[in-house]
Amino acid sequence: MKDFLLKLAPVWRLKPLGLLTLFTGQKLVMPFYHAVEDEPKPYLKHAYPVKSVKSFEKDLDEILHHFEPVDTETLINWVQTGKQPSKRSFWLSFDDGLSSFYHFAAPVLKRKGIPAACFVNTAFIDNKDLFFRYKASLVIEQINGLENAVIKKITGKLEVETDFQVIKERIENVKYAEKKVLDDIAEIAGISFSEFLKTEQPYLSTVQIKSLLKDGFTIGAHSLDHPKFSEIPIEEQVRQTGQSVGNLVKAFDIKTPLFSFPFTDDKVSKAYFERIRNNPVSPVLTFGTAGLKRDQIYTNLQRIPVELGHASAMDIIRMEYVYYVLKSFIGKNTLKRF
Repeated sequence: MKDFLLKLAPVWRLKPLGLLTLFTGQKLVMPFYHAVEDEPKPYLKHAYPVKSVKSFEKDLDEILHHFEPVDTETLINWVQTGKQPSKRSFWLSFDDGLSSFYHFAAPVLKRKGIPAACFVNTAFIDNKDLFFRYKASLVIEQINGLENAVIKKITGKLEVETDFQVIKERIENVKYAEKKVLDDIAEIAGISFSEFLKTEQPYLSTVQIKSLLKDGFTIGAHSLDHPKFSEIPIEEQVRQTGQSVGNLVKAFDIKTPLFSFPFTDDKVSKAYFERIRNNPVSPVLTFGTAGLKRDQIYTNLQRIPVELGHASAMDIIRMEYVYYVLKSFIGKNTLKRF
């Protein structure tokens, strides 16, 4: 449905944004990105679309034309006091803790005076390990140039046919629980993830994180190593949250810890939120990726993913407003937890 609405972007541009915010009552939007790079690296290429610096700046300029940026302190205050923004506002964030945030996004944000949060997987800080989806992207990029004998070994490991598209789809669909198969395939293909981490350094370092904090950026947790929460038991969900938040608090003296769900918070239960509130260190706010929606858990806020093909961030935001209006007719604008 959202893909169809996005194709009608020229139509929604004709609708005054003030009218859409009036219909929805939603003055706050929370767009988020992963990476900003002019030349997407192989580990990102098969993971999701990546904005160039120029496209990112254009996105920001368009958003600034309609919304005012707010910092994390203001956002927390609004949630805790139940206040609503008096003006159209946006809170910006990035997931995965990639070093491209430090090198490319942060300088643009500082120049434009836009605060932002960066959510990091604490097991990946200082490039100690690599997200399994990024491993998958690296493997896919390498497969085309391999000899047939090597391809046969890989397909045997994956139990699929020796067709590139079939292999690609199988690797893209590797789940967190079976992520070791990516290490096995990489060894067959002659790919060294440890060497890649050493030479490319895709993640933020401790030094870079401290520099970002000094510059006023917010650093939040994004789990330990990026599992999909709907695919792991609640005990592991609570552990991934508590330990990643605790690691950041200890390492960087974070006073108001935040947590964004890796992938999505779909199917995360009320029991989970009750459990994390009892953690020794609990996030002040948590964040999902469901777009412009309310949540039954008032401290769990939904953000808008704005890396969808070649669409601009404002087209995606407008589409979310239209979708919100449509969903209001069937009472589907609030995420319910069970």
